[in-house]
Amino acid sequence: MVKDRYPDIIRIMLTGHAGLDTTMKAVNRGEIYRFFTKPWNDYEIKLAIRSALEKYDLEQENRRLLSTVRRQAVELSLLARQYPGITQLDRDENGLIIVPDIPDEDYSEIVAKCEQEWNGRKEV
Repeated sequence: MVKDRYPDIIRIMLTGHAGLDTTMKAVNRGEIYRFFTKPWNDYEIKLAIRSALEKYDLEQENRRLLSTVRRQAVELSLLARQYPGITQLDRDENGLIIVPDIPDEDYSEIVAKCEQEWNGRKEV
């Protein structure tokens, strides 16, 4: 089945046989995005393809972002082990995060390290 071999592909079904029971099974089992019977409207198929491509792009971006969030969660966990308390946030009475004063030299050092890390990742 196409869904099993290519799970990320958006599937559109075109058929000349519109038996409702068989069609519904195919749509449900194959997780069909759109379904058309003969004769079809070319304009509607073009719109469906454009919409399917947008859906595919959004799903790819979602997978990329999820991967980034998972990687960042691991990095944050490692930082928390290396520097206990680093992830602790203090809040005021309104729930806003209180940022402690950081001396300029410490701030500059932190920014420099972040830029080094960022530039190192961009080169990879």
